[in-house]
Amino acid sequence: MKRLKLTDTIVIILLAWVGLAHLNHVVGWGVHDVVEIFPLSQFAGPRIMWSGLPYVAAFLVVLLIALRLRPTPVRVWIFGVALILLGNLAQGGVGLGFLAPFRFRGGARYLEAAQTIDGWTEWLRSFTTIQRTLYRQPQTHPPFAVLLHHVLRTPAVISAAFTGIASVSIVLVWKTLKAAGAKAGESLWLALLFAVVPAINIYGGVSLDGVVLTTSTLFLLGLVRLERGPTWSWYAFAALAAGLFATNALTFGGLLLVAVLALRSLGSREVRKAMALCLGLAAVLYVAFSLGFGYDHVKAFVTASKSENPNGFQAIGVPIHYWLTRQENVWNIAVFASVPVLAVLVRRRPHDLSAAAVLVLLIMFLTGAYRTGETARACMFIYPFLFLTLKDLPARSIRRLVAAAGIQTILMQALGSYGF
Repeated sequence: MKRLKLTDTIVIILLAWVGLAHLNHVVGWGVHDVVEIFPLSQFAGPRIMWSGLPYVAAFLVVLLIALRLRPTPVRVWIFGVALILLGNLAQGGVGLGFLAPFRFRGGARYLEAAQTIDGWTEWLRSFTTIQRTLYRQPQTHPPFAVLLHHVLRTPAVISAAFTGIASVSIVLVWKTLKAAGAKAGESLWLALLFAVVPAINIYGGVSLDGVVLTTSTLFLLGLVRLERGPTWSWYAFAALAAGLFATNALTFGGLLLVAVLALRSLGSREVRKAMALCLGLAAVLYVAFSLGFGYDHVKAFVTASKSENPNGFQAIGVPIHYWLTRQENVWNIAVFASVPVLAVLVRRRPHDLSAAAVLVLLIMFLTGAYRTGETARACMFIYPFLFLTLKDLPARSIRRLVAAAGIQTILMQALGSYGF
C-alpha cells in the first residue's frame, strides 16, 4: 500500500476538520469554544494595530543583529528577552501586548479570584469547597495559581514577573540541550530559536503558562543530567524535584512530568531513585498540606477533571466536539512551533525524551484533557521536550530556522491576537 505524503495527510485532516466543524454547527451541540479558523484557537483577526508597527520594525532589526553576532549565553538571553518584548509590543503597545491578558481575558479570572482572598490560609483550606464556584481558569488549576496572582496583585506587576520568569526558560533550554550532548554553538542557536517560535514568543511572557514553562524546563534539565550523568547527582535531583513540584503546584497538566519520569525510570537506576524520592516527598507534602492547611490536592484534581469534562467522557457525550478539539489540540501545538521548525521535526527521529513526552500528551488528549484546543499556550511545556529532537542540527540550519520562525512569529503577532 502506497504511503501517504505529509501534504496529503494534512489535506485529509483539514477536510475532515472542516466537515466535522460544519456538522458541529448544524447539529448544534451548544458548545462554542471550538474556533472556526483552524487551528488558531481564539484567534482575533486579521487586523493591524498601527501603534504596533514600529515594534515590528524593531523586532526585525534585532533579529537581524542577533543572526549576525556570535552567540554567547548572555547575548542569547538578552536578544531572546528583547524579541519576546518586541513581539508582544507589536500587538499594539504595552496595554494590548502585556496588560490586556490580565485585565480582560483569562488572566483576569485569576485576578478576580485572587481579590476575594482575605487570608490565604483560610482560603486554601476552603478551596475544594468553593472550587466549583470559580471561573473555569482558576477552577481547573491548583489553588497556588490563584495565590501567585494574589501575591503579585496588579496586571503590571504580574506581567513583569511572568515575563522575567518565562525568560529564564531560554537559559534552561540552552543548559538542557548542552547537557543532552548538543555542541556549545548549536545549543545557543537553539535557545535563540526557542525564544522566537510563536508559542513562546506570543504566550511566554503574558500567561501563567510561561511560568509553568520555566518550572517544567527545570525538571527536564534535572532529568537529562540524571540520565546522562555517570553517577548520581543531588544537584540534578534538586532541579528535577523543584521543577516537578512547582509545576504541579501551578497546573494539573504537570501530571505529564510525573508520567515521563515514570516511563524513564524503567531504563535508568538514577531516574528510578529520583522517582522513589519524589514519591516520598509527594506523600510528605500531601499529608503536610492536608493536616496543616486542610487542602486536599487529589480532591482538587478530581474536581478540576469533572469541570473539564462536565458531560462525562466527551467521545461519548459530545463526540463531534471531542474529535474536533483532539485534532485542534495537536495542530495548535504544531502551527505555534512554526511551520519551518515543524517541517524539520517531522523529518527527524525523535529524541527518546521527546517521544516519551509526546506519547503522554497524546494519551492526555485522548482522555479529553484540554477541551478548548488552545494547547500552544496551555501545553507550552512540551516545546523544550521537542527541542531535544533538534539538538544535532548544524548551526547554519538553526540560523535559517531562527530567521524563518522569527518572521512567522512577528507576522502572527502583528496580524492578530490569540486569546487566553
